[in-house]
Amino acid sequence: MTQLPLSCPILAPAGSPAAIYLASLAPRSRRVMSDNLKRIAERILGGHDDAYTLPWHLMNKEILINAQKYFSFTYSPAKVNQMMYAVRGALKVAWQMELMSEEEYRDAIDFPMLRENNIPVGRPLDADAIQALFAACDDGTIKGVRDAAILAVLRGGGLKRSEVVNLHIKDYDAGSGKISIAGSKRKEPRRVTLSPEFNNFIRAWITIRSRQPGTLFYPITKGGTIKRHAMRDQSILDIVMERGRQAGIERISPHDFRLTFATHLLKSGIDETTLQKKMGHSNIVTTRGYATHI
Repeated sequence: MTQLPLSCPILAPAGSPAAIYLASLAPRSRRVMSDNLKRIAERILGGHDDAYTLPWHLMNKEILINAQKYFSFTYSPAKVNQMMYAVRGALKVAWQMELMSEEEYRDAIDFPMLRENNIPVGRPLDADAIQALFAACDDGTIKGVRDAAILAVLRGGGLKRSEVVNLHIKDYDAGSGKISIAGSKRKEPRRVTLSPEFNNFIRAWITIRSRQPGTLFYPITKGGTIKRHAMRDQSILDIVMERGRQAGIERISPHDFRLTFATHLLKSGIDETTLQKKMGHSNIVTTRGYATHI
């Protein structure tokens, strides 16, 4: 393991790049990324887990790739990538504080993210992957808030992408977290209830979107302007793929969230008939196919 110079300067915790970076995050992401930085610091400093006094400005690609390789033997690629995103965040602050030159900063972050290879289409996502996807959305933008809400509906409700874009504000109850999904003319709407954790992401988006009638999700321009009309279902695929790339997850699709939703319920002991209703399947055979992913 590459060692740091013994004479390296120590920064006060309050003014450290790590502290400033973490302060810029939402509370939930702050806890996750703080733990990630502590793990990185512990590895680099040889047992000390103080990310606040770690001299981030002395980090280089060799040190960080060594840490990345070390953690890849213990954690999933998605989790390791989440840890390295935290590192990039601290390094960016160090550069902004002029503790390192732009050349040093660019060189330090020039490490590849890990890729999840040979994952077949339609595999349930593990907890680390889900966490990494939501962390990727926590970028301080309106689009990030909306995308996190979309992921929350996909994971928390098991909706198809076509169902997501057809949701209206009237279909969502912020108090209970219940969502009503319209069926065909011959079928009654089905209802799912989001957990408080996922419901909070929807509430955050509603705060920006407002309770104005219309579809629940709207397109957002590159400049951050909300266009108050329905999204295309292709946009849901694009969002999932974009956030998947940022989280280092290869070949991800909206259907992976639906599989994750179903397999989670099956593992918790839900019966096939109840799951069939939650998924909106007309045939129980389709529902049974999800059991092959457990």
